[in-house]
Amino acid sequence: MKDSLPDERADRAIARLRELQGPTDPEAAHSLADDILCDLLIELNFDDVVAEWRKVEKWYA
Repeated sequence: MKDSLPDERADRAIARLRELQGPTDPEAAHSLADDILCDLLIELNFDDVVAEWRKVEKWYA
């Protein structure tokens, strides 16, 4: 159960992630989902987390 109040930033991210669900190219969807989550983290002032995430080598099958 979610304890926090609704947040329009989270709602926007969820809406964008839902657009990527279903019949689509999984590799492209995964990459876009990473971007959506990084955008949300930046909006929440976790820029430092995103900076470190971007340093991690990515591999999509």
